[in-house]
Amino acid sequence: QLKSRVRFPLPIKAPGMKSAGASKAPLKKLKRPKQPKAGASTSKKISTKTGLKAKRGATTKKKISSRTTKNLTSKRGTTKTKDSGSNKTSEEKTSDEWKQWKAEIAAIKAKEENEAKEMERKLAIAAARKKKEEEEKKKDEELKAVQRAKDENGVRHCILKEINEFIHIVHTKDGKVPLILDHERKYSRFNEYQGVVPLLMKGYIVKVYVKKSITKEEAREEMRQKLVSALKFGSLLQIDMADAAPDLIKDFCGADTFPTDIVLTPGAMDEEKNLEKILRPEDYDEFQNFTPRGPFQVVVTSDFSLEEYAEFLADSIPLDKLSPVRILPQSSR
Repeated sequence: QLKSRVRFPLPIKAPGMKSAGASKAPLKKLKRPKQPKAGASTSKKISTKTGLKAKRGATTKKKISSRTTKNLTSKRGTTKTKDSGSNKTSEEKTSDEWKQWKAEIAAIKAKEENEAKEMERKLAIAAARKKKEEEEKKKDEELKAVQRAKDENGVRHCILKEINEFIHIVHTKDGKVPLILDHERKYSRFNEYQGVVPLLMKGYIVKVYVKKSITKEEAREEMRQKLVSALKFGSLLQIDMADAAPDLIKDFCGADTFPTDIVLTPGAMDEEKNLEKILRPEDYDEFQNFTPRGPFQVVVTSDFSLEEYAEFLADSIPLDKLSPVRILPQSSR
């Protein structure tokens, strides 16, 4: 077997090239810097530092000493040295400062006393106002209690803004329909914006008896439609008599159109047997149903005064089913 030997070629020297060993220049030795001897320069630095500290200490001592002496003299007030900028002694200055301080304290106390007096005054005004409001409220409650109760003629009295409360009282306590005596027609004007279904009975008198544009049967049919509308939408039905006396017992009454006796009986129109009598096929929905929205409510209004209503309405409407409520003018409140 032959063993292969690897031989690396020797570097070929080019003509004019120096050898690698000849090109190397001798390295220069670097000398370390000489260190100062111990205790030579450090002592100088220390001495300069201590000198600065000593100077600073001296100046601070001088400052402290001057401050303390000034404070002591100002507190004690025994020294009478004069300042360079003023002609007053330190004792006079302290007395002036003391007077100024007293004046400031007195001003603060006076201000606090004035503020306390002002607060007491405001509290007294608030208490008096509250007491007055309570007295007025008590008077109003007493007046309302008197108004809610019937007078010797069986009539209640109220102002316009309390009319809904009195209608509820008449429905619940008396079990009747309110007959609102509204001589100034305030309630009728108020109802124009409340979604009330009005029955203008004076207009039917003019149409039937004066103009003769419609018959009694047609008038009753119109009244039936308004009654059904009030039932369907849950609206209040207002039978407005105005200053007339239409006959709701005979002329404008019908068993299957406008049964006055049933209409003026609270809760009677909510019964199914009475409701079916006045309904027509067109009043039912597509599923042949008619559902009243809420309990039926009705009021009767008249322009006659408290002394006149019984005389004029006795033969035109059943007064035994009504409970009169008089609306007071605002001035009588």
